[in-house]
Amino acid sequence: GQTNYTGTLDDYNVNFTADFGFVQAVAIGNIVWIDDGAGGGAANNGILDGAEAGVDGVQIHLYRQGQTPGVDTPVLITITTGGGFYQFDNLIPGQYFVHIPASQFALGQPLHGYASSTGSGSDETTDHDGDENGIDSPSPASTGISSQVYDLQPNSEQTSEDQSNYTGSLDDDNVNFTADFGFYPQ
Repeated sequence: GQTNYTGTLDDYNVNFTADFGFVQAVAIGNIVWIDDGAGGGAANNGILDGAEAGVDGVQIHLYRQGQTPGVDTPVLITITTGGGFYQFDNLIPGQYFVHIPASQFALGQPLHGYASSTGSGSDETTDHDGDENGIDSPSPASTGISSQVYDLQPNSEQTSEDQSNYTGSLDDDNVNFTADFGFYPQ
């Protein structure tokens, strides 16, 4: 395909195979908090309300759909900071889920003695003021807690959720900040 070549060299002396493709990046993240009803909130309701606090220092793993936590290598790993917030930025579009590994529920770790808030929201557009997204497990110290799968696509992500803790440079409609995890004392 050298139809746009405007030079005078013959075909054997022209290489038109140096091509570049680009894709719009996406991001996912938000908060891990203690769903204990502090400050007038309701305990174990899956909603960040009242004065319930975020949890810093929680290790968070990101996986592609089809991967198995603890078996496959995570795409990325981060730690919650600034009041329980986390983010995975500049991702290739696709289907991902967020996982909090079992190690985070061990003695001396930030979520020791906690269980996932009862129920798990599956609405990809609802933020922590409407639901939490941890799929419940009776033994998080053995299995960890995962979110549902999020289909992250350019220019199609939720735009009404709070992204005030987002530190990247992507447009609002390329960032999904609704992957939230609530935990209550066992």
